[in-house]
Amino acid sequence: MHLSRVVVLNFRNLQKIDIPLGEAVNCVIGENNSGKSNLLFALRLCLDAGLSSYHRLLTRSDIHADVDQRSAFHVLIGVEFVNYSSNLNELALLHACQIDATRARIFYRFRPKKNILEEITNNVRDANDLQLEDFGWEIYGGGDPKIDLCDVQWDMEVGEPFRFSDLQYLQVVTLQALRDVEADLRNGRLSPLMKLLEATSVSPEEQEAFVKTLIEANAGIASAESLKATAGGIVNTLANTTGPSYDIRVEFGIGDPTYQSILRSIRLLLSEKGALQNLDPARNGLGLNNILYIAIWLEYLGKRLGRAGSAGQIILIEEPEAHLHPQLQFTLMAALEKLSMQSLVTTHSTHVTSRLPLSSYVVLTRRNTQTISCALANNVLLEEREKRDLERYLDATKSTLLFARKVLLVEGSAELILLPYLVREMMEIDLEHYGISIVAVNGTHFTPFVKLFSDGSLGKKCAVVADADLPPLNVDDEDDQMPSEARQDLRAMESDYVRIFLGRTTFEREIADVENAHMLVAATEASGLAKASVRLREAAEAVRGCPHDSQERTKSEEAFRDKTLRAAERIGKARFAQRCAAEVKRALVIPPYVNDAIEWLTSE
Repeated sequence: MHLSRVVVLNFRNLQKIDIPLGEAVNCVIGENNSGKSNLLFALRLCLDAGLSSYHRLLTRSDIHADVDQRSAFHVLIGVEFVNYSSNLNELALLHACQIDATRARIFYRFRPKKNILEEITNNVRDANDLQLEDFGWEIYGGGDPKIDLCDVQWDMEVGEPFRFSDLQYLQVVTLQALRDVEADLRNGRLSPLMKLLEATSVSPEEQEAFVKTLIEANAGIASAESLKATAGGIVNTLANTTGPSYDIRVEFGIGDPTYQSILRSIRLLLSEKGALQNLDPARNGLGLNNILYIAIWLEYLGKRLGRAGSAGQIILIEEPEAHLHPQLQFTLMAALEKLSMQSLVTTHSTHVTSRLPLSSYVVLTRRNTQTISCALANNVLLEEREKRDLERYLDATKSTLLFARKVLLVEGSAELILLPYLVREMMEIDLEHYGISIVAVNGTHFTPFVKLFSDGSLGKKCAVVADADLPPLNVDDEDDQMPSEARQDLRAMESDYVRIFLGRTTFEREIADVENAHMLVAATEASGLAKASVRLREAAEAVRGCPHDSQERTKSEEAFRDKTLRAAERIGKARFAQRCAAEVKRALVIPPYVNDAIEWLTSE
């Protein structure tokens, strides 16, 4: 079975989110404070029998800021399950929670207690004059499928009480961010190694052999003359302290000679080919121990699937990239994808997201005090072909658009390299300070990317800075086109969240304003094109020698742009942009369409 849906109402900064989930890896993406960790904790409130009931009794800080806590309200966290009917244990767990033939529902609520609800119904209590002490938590299941979880109100009776103890048959494993792997491996109660060993079938004969070995080891240690003398000293001192009432024998040994004691004492010892042997994991780096820890949990969960009474499992991992080399991040995600269990992963790593399909992405975005959620694969504007295109293009670089607060889409590497420097120099705006990421689509195929932002589906602004690719200005052509007439396909998708800003021709020609001549000449000269830099300088001087608003000046400006473009093509547009970035302090103007895009993105 697997979770197909999660609904959270009024919990912390998650006022209302409704997220569909896939049956394999679900990757939750979002900027800091968007609610990723809160989403995982909400799931634990609803499903994790190992979470203390203390945490289920919410405090004021657990309730969304827009909720009036003096009046009746509720916090609701609900999940829906599918694909459970073929497993008898899972069917037994969820049978009473079914809302139709293929779906079951479990939900947690924090709302006025039963007696308070009765008093409100009977007009004994005022629903607008309550204290937090009047609220309690409950876990219910099932309900009328016609009543959606998002529509449940605090005073509605939905479903039937769910026996909390039954949740122990559903295993919820949580690997928190900044986890102390070494401490958890040594803690018998928390260690996944202990759980794995307990789940391993060990015959009574093997258990007896283990105990016999330990007894022999204890005897060998205790027989050492130095240790016998030390033990005797302890006995004598104890007798002098307690008197003859306590006759206690003291010996040294490795541990209590019982099988359970052996399990608690077992430690992992690691060896590496051609290196040191039988090392304690404490001598490893944090990254290797982190992935070792995850591997032990996965091995335990794999064994658990075949055990009697097992009724499903889900693993929640915060920031699996912690301390991991990018290559290990790739391989870890590949391993999770192959598992026959569902996982929810929160991440800030583009290496993690680049390894997963579009269908696994869940994006959380902050919008003022609200957090909105978006499952990318559910975007109705995207055609299947476009979804496949996005999966190929959302590699480790381009997937930054999913993490950014605002996005500036550009055509290629020249804009990607030069624009941050040009904007900082000309407009005194640091794009990173505003949470703006520049993403190059390496072409003109903006449509699939723009659809991600259309109608506010991602809840963030997206500006497209692109080329209209119109011919150079011809002063004799009265029918000369304007940039506003180009790319109507993109303009049709403009909204409160999407704006299109087009340069007349190409980015390189738009940058090649004579006011930027000092930057362009210096960049050309630094690239080793001495003669071209001289010709470019002469062309700039020719422009300055022409009267303003004259046809002669317009022709000279186009000639200057032509020479700049030829120099950029000889050097390579990306390399030329790098040279210009180094000389950006010599620039004096920024293309108006770029200026307009930045002003729109930085406006509230």
